[in-house]
Amino acid sequence: MSDVRDLIAAEAEASEESRHDPLPADAVGTRRSPGVTSPRVLSVRLDAEVFADLSAQADRMGTPVSTLARMLIVRGLGSIEVPDPQAVEILSTLLADQVRNSVRSEVSHLLRPEFLRDASG
Repeated sequence: MSDVRDLIAAEAEASEESRHDPLPADAVGTRRSPGVTSPRVLSVRLDAEVFADLSAQADRMGTPVSTLARMLIVRGLGSIEVPDPQAVEILSTLLADQVRNSVRSEVSHLLRPEFLRDASG
């Protein structure tokens, strides 16, 4: 492992030493395609219990917390356009009660009540 760290340190040092050098003549810059926007960062505040529940679920899935949060947001937004009761139910089972109740509260004005029912009732 030390060899890898030494290599990274050496590359970082070399990079810093040449950071003001002009680009090579054959360097080609790229731009995003027209109409493609750059990704945005979203900061979301969660209380400690909700974050702990989300973190625990991410650990069980073997994924970073931010990746799980992004997946849930993207899936949730997708279900707003075409509500799918199964997708809502799957999302509900992934989340702890506190997170699920928070999501239900936020989307209750967007989805019909039958899509928000618990499996038990």
